[in-house]
Amino acid sequence: MQEVPTRWNNTLEMVKCLQINQEPLRDALDLHKTNVTMPTNAELEKLQRLEALLELCRFKDLKCLPRSERAELWALLAGILKEEMLAQQQQCLNLYRRKQLS
Repeated sequence: MQEVPTRWNNTLEMVKCLQINQEPLRDALDLHKTNVTMPTNAELEKLQRLEALLELCRFKDLKCLPRSERAELWALLAGILKEEMLAQQQQCLNLYRRKQLS
């Protein structure tokens, strides 16, 4: 499945498809010589969180959601973004430290 900007929920469907087909995908990648690799466990965990977030965002317009559900969505989104930002900062710090040691 390929990302298509005109198809809403396309990314959600791709993530779900990958989650459902992890084992057959892993088997196929092991069987055939390819440069494509299976996502790491950390990447699969991120995809699970992304799936939960996208599931909540199924609507194009958050105004379609009741106000009580919007707060939950924004809190989840803020948490995921903060976690990603901290992870990226840590990666940059680690890279800087490795360069300093070289």
